[in-house]
Amino acid sequence: MADDDVPSDSSLLVIIVDTNPNQRYITEDPKVLTSCLDAVISFANSHLMQKARNELAVIGCHFHKSEYLYPSPGKPLDVRQIDGQYELFTLVEKTIKMRLVNLIKSQPPDEKPGESLLAGALAMALCYIARMRRQLTPGLRMSSRILIVTGSSDTAAQYINYMNVFFTAQKQQVVIDVCSLDKHLSLLQQGCDITGGLYLKVPSLEATLQYLLVCTDCSLLHSCRMYQNHKAQ
Repeated sequence: MADDDVPSDSSLLVIIVDTNPNQRYITEDPKVLTSCLDAVISFANSHLMQKARNELAVIGCHFHKSEYLYPSPGKPLDVRQIDGQYELFTLVEKTIKMRLVNLIKSQPPDEKPGESLLAGALAMALCYIARMRRQLTPGLRMSSRILIVTGSSDTAAQYINYMNVFFTAQKQQVVIDVCSLDKHLSLLQQGCDITGGLYLKVPSLEATLQYLLVCTDCSLLHSCRMYQNHKAQ
């Protein structure tokens, strides 16, 4: 069996969430961002449930900066199991939501929203993946994917930066998946093609979670249902 065919011991998923307020679906109804974020959190926790050694990182991408929403760079939140949720799932949910609020509040009050810094967020994700790989126990294998969830339009201004991160990801064998919440994104679709990832354009925001699950093996659907049922208990 070739090395590339050997199952990995763990999987690292880095999710980039575009939180730029000038995305059309947010300007039309700001509350929709909450439901999309809930879908991302459910998807993230389903990834953690799939295998005990799986790792997760979430990056919030705004128009003025990008930063980690999970794991928290500082001291982790002190959380307790709530409503039947596993402690880790509660930690993921509360950390992401708390740090997202901080990210939104940190935007310059007098600065008009511009383009989302997705290329920079992708570079951050690749750096995080490289660091996690260096920390692996010798002999263990970790597969890595980056998922971009965005409602922003393509931007030619970041073309060179996009191409740099796409080919770097290809060289590092990192797969890039894209979930578009609005328009067709030909530039990001190129990144999926270059790295062997999946490109999805969600026809209905209410079904975001179901479409996100297409990015993974069908076994994750079972794990996600287990997580949702557990959370509802």
